[in-house]
Amino acid sequence: MATVANNVAVGMMDPAYFVGKRKILEWLNDILCLNLKRIEETASAAVACQVFDAMFPGLVPMNRVNWGAKSDYEFVQNYKILQTTFDKAKVDKEIPVNRLIRARYQDNLEFMQWLMKFYEINSPADITAYDAVARRAKGKGVNQFKPAQGVVKRKPITRVTSTVPKAVPKPKRAPSPKRAPSPQPVKTFEEQIIGGSVSVDVKEEKEEAVSASPVVSTVDVDSIVAERTSALAKKLEACENEVSKLQKENEEIDSEMQGMERERDFYFNKLRQVEIYLQNYKIVGSDYELVKNVLKLLYATEDDVDGEAALAAAEAAIEASRQQNEQNDDKPCDDITNKPVSEDEQKHEVQDEEVETF
Repeated sequence: MATVANNVAVGMMDPAYFVGKRKILEWLNDILCLNLKRIEETASAAVACQVFDAMFPGLVPMNRVNWGAKSDYEFVQNYKILQTTFDKAKVDKEIPVNRLIRARYQDNLEFMQWLMKFYEINSPADITAYDAVARRAKGKGVNQFKPAQGVVKRKPITRVTSTVPKAVPKPKRAPSPKRAPSPQPVKTFEEQIIGGSVSVDVKEEKEEAVSASPVVSTVDVDSIVAERTSALAKKLEACENEVSKLQKENEEIDSEMQGMERERDFYFNKLRQVEIYLQNYKIVGSDYELVKNVLKLLYATEDDVDGEAALAAAEAAIEASRQQNEQNDDKPCDDITNKPVSEDEQKHEVQDEEVETF
């Protein structure tokens, strides 16, 4: 028995993925002598290991297969055995373990559909010598696997096509004594012509009816499936194009929004610097009205269009700041000469600090 598998690419549009669960369960029960009733019962990978044991006898260590596996980590151990078997047989297939161990119907159905296609390609022509029950008995926890209980041991099916039984010949009856033909009335020439034409017309009508009757074949079914699959593929492609287009538009909107946010922050910082400068500005003479009007513009809102309310609060803050500055002016300087700083020098120092902040 060859231990190198014949790898054939099986795409999602392959007819193998259109096989129903009933046919798959019948196939597994026949070759492995089981009573599987649900696809989810194959999630532990024990069934897949024995299918490979049937294709490649001796390649799978059946004594390590845990038929009584219940939890995820026990399933993973069986899948490790199956992956090792794949490597030995050089099977080019990735096993989606994380999806199969969850025992979800669709994931395990697709894996069993692939396994059935792989079995049809690599199984021997005659596997009647394979004793599924005896091989399974070598594993662990077989008594805990319900589909393996109460199974009648029988020979698995082969891939040889069944032949049509020959018809039993009917016994011949003894020939009856010949009778003299009864005299028939002689038809005229016109009656013979009419009779012949009528029989020909009836025969032609029957042939036309037979030729006009529709004939459904597997080729027609395959063509219908191919047309529907092609239409679904086109719809899928259109949806993917629409998704990529929306993603691109979303990226452009995000980029524009980030630019607007940067511009907003930039001008906000500018206005904030102007506000700080005006609040610390030493107001002399007519400068008061100018500072007051600028602050009104800065503090104006929808509810307070003129900015009077906010300006009153700002003036109180400015007045408090001015008084604090005056108190600081009255204090002696900390330098060596203890020379007080003049008002003009303080004004220039504040302006220099504001310029540096810009």
